[in-house]
Amino acid sequence: GQGLKEAVVSTQSTGIITANGCIIDSKSRDTPWVDLSGKEHLQEPCPVCYTLSSLCTMCVADKSLDAIQYSVGVVQDCSLARALVQTIEKVKENSITQKKEEGRIMLKEIENLAKMYWKLEAKTKRAVGDIRVYGQGLKEAVVSTQSTGMKMRKI
Repeated sequence: GQGLKEAVVSTQSTGIITANGCIIDSKSRDTPWVDLSGKEHLQEPCPVCYTLSSLCTMCVADKSLDAIQYSVGVVQDCSLARALVQTIEKVKENSITQKKEEGRIMLKEIENLAKMYWKLEAKTKRAVGDIRVYGQGLKEAVVSTQSTGMKMRKI
C-alpha cells in the first residue's frame, strides 16, 4: 500500500522524505518522486514487503547497506581521510626506520663485543700457556731435586 513506498511527497512543497528519514528536494512538482540528482524514489515494494505491509528484513538490509556504501564513498573521497591514511603510513615508515637504526646499533655493539671476546680469548690462551710453562718448570725442578738427592728445606 501507500505506507510501503520508499518516500512520501508533501503536497505543499517539492521535498521528498525518504524511508530512512532524509528530507531531500525533488526535481519539480511534475516529477515529485525524482530528486535533484535524478534518482527515482517511488518504488514498488517487493512481494514480501507488500504481504507484511512493512519493510522486510532484506529490504531493510539493502537500505542499510546502501547507506553504508554511500558513507564509505564519502569517507574515501574525503581529503581528511586520505591525510589520516598518509599519516599512518608515515608513522609506520618512521617506526621501521627507527627499528632499522636500533638494529644497526645492536649489530655494532655485537661487533664490539666480538672484538673484546677475541682479545680476552687470546689473553686467556697466553695465560694458560704461561701457567703450563710454569707448571712444567716446577715439575722439572722437583724431578731434578729428587734425582740429585737434595733435600728441600722449609722456608
